[in-house]
Amino acid sequence: TGTHLLHKALKMVLGQEVQQAGSLVSDNYLRFDLTYYKKINNNQINDIEDIVNKVIRNSINIDTQVKNFSDAKNEGAEALFGEKYGETVRVVDVDGFSKELCGGTHVNNTGQIGMFKIISESSLASGVRRIEAITGEKAFLYIRGKLNLISDMKNILMCNEEDIIDKTKNLNVLNKKYKKEIMNLNSIRAKEYFSISIEDKLLTHGKIKLFIDTINFSLSPQLLSDIVREKLSKNGIGLIGVNSDEETLVLCTITKDFDDKINAGNVIKKIANKLGGGGGGSEYMAITKIDNSLSIDKVLDIGKKIIEEMIKKI
Repeated sequence: TGTHLLHKALKMVLGQEVQQAGSLVSDNYLRFDLTYYKKINNNQINDIEDIVNKVIRNSINIDTQVKNFSDAKNEGAEALFGEKYGETVRVVDVDGFSKELCGGTHVNNTGQIGMFKIISESSLASGVRRIEAITGEKAFLYIRGKLNLISDMKNILMCNEEDIIDKTKNLNVLNKKYKKEIMNLNSIRAKEYFSISIEDKLLTHGKIKLFIDTINFSLSPQLLSDIVREKLSKNGIGLIGVNSDEETLVLCTITKDFDDKINAGNVIKKIANKLGGGGGGSEYMAITKIDNSLSIDKVLDIGKKIIEEMIKKI
């Protein structure tokens, strides 16, 4: 019955051209697919819910009759998507609101539904939207859960309910500010660190410089690549392991004057293949993420051997 009420409310709010494109009714929720060309916005969803819940509160008796198919259609009864009908059909009539052909199980009175709540609206395909909704006790428990969530948020943020959104926005602004400050500090830290480290850990293969090292703080791959390339100056290959709280990755960076026979993207792909993972990038900078179970030193050793084999072929 909730599906029938939803179907009618959709036409009232979105337009009569809306057509059912599929449905599912289970003991846990209902799903309704419809033809519609754009996202159903929050105001429209509220209007749809208001219409359905008003019919529920009005406690309208539901009349079911078996009729001749052509008579039912002439009376304005709507046929549901995907259903096959014989000469006689069952008409479910919510007096003054909707009339559809349906052989399914229904309540005797709309008041028995208790409550109707849409819990999701999404795109299923081009021009087709999907709505999921719940009724009765499940709708009540859903709303209670959301209210409990709001209460938890209020306690975590230490504010009133009406201030939750503003408080969260302010926290996001501060978070972005602090992340930027941390990145700037880590950039300074990286420049100072590599100025010393590159002298101790630089390997040479003829004119080619190979630098392998690990850092234990977060820095954007692009900025890290720029810093290492600047320190290498020319004819240089850098292979850097990054251990941070957010992720572990390996970056390969190559100075832009370098022989094009060695490509950063190819180096990382070869390393990733050895590890059974994925990775890539441009000819001058590429990265692969490393599983926490792997030793970063072992991965860098694999990368070192791969690069040295590539250097031999130049």
